[in-house]
Amino acid sequence: MSKSKLSDAQIKLAEQFRCPAGEQGIVVANSMNDTNIGMTMQTVKALSLAENDVVLEIGHGNAKHVAQIFNIQNKLTYTGLDISPLMYQEATKVNAELIEQKKANFMLSEGTTLPFPDEFFTKIFTVNTIYFWNNPEAMISELYRVLSPGGLCCITFAHKGFLEQHPILRETFNLYDMDLIHEISSHIPFKNISALNFTEQITSNTGEMVKRNYTVAILKKA
Repeated sequence: MSKSKLSDAQIKLAEQFRCPAGEQGIVVANSMNDTNIGMTMQTVKALSLAENDVVLEIGHGNAKHVAQIFNIQNKLTYTGLDISPLMYQEATKVNAELIEQKKANFMLSEGTTLPFPDEFFTKIFTVNTIYFWNNPEAMISELYRVLSPGGLCCITFAHKGFLEQHPILRETFNLYDMDLIHEISSHIPFKNISALNFTEQITSNTGEMVKRNYTVAILKKA
């Protein structure tokens, strides 16, 4: 099945995965938060959060998980960046108290460049967004630029084998494995690149339990 053979409804749903909008966007964002929370918290665990960390998340969605990050480590600052105006609105509502306390803030981004100075963050993470990057090499270069020396960047993605089982995902997502992560990072001087692999059970859109394999790629800056 090619993208042109997807139904209009399937194409619209794929766009909601990339950039939630409207009433359907609220529903999709809630579903993604529920199905991705395991991936998100494993990614946060891989960051080994410490006091005074300055954390950036790319593609925070409705950001209902951010409170859980502060339950792990309360003495940090968090910035969320998203391309969806709706997700920005939802995130600021959900996390109003953390914003008032100046522990968290959220920003809109056009998704190509990061609006931050060099070496600004000690930890960066992103979950299930790499499929939508227009220029992966440029984005990883930007992540390297805004990461401080010794900092960690975690990029988490579902395995090709899982995504290929679903026509909408197979035809509209750019699929990755660690070989490709190494390839697109080959000209960027990260100190080392490692991976953690996980398997989890999630509920599919049809209500069935399915097995999802995913990887947390860990990139360390020298």
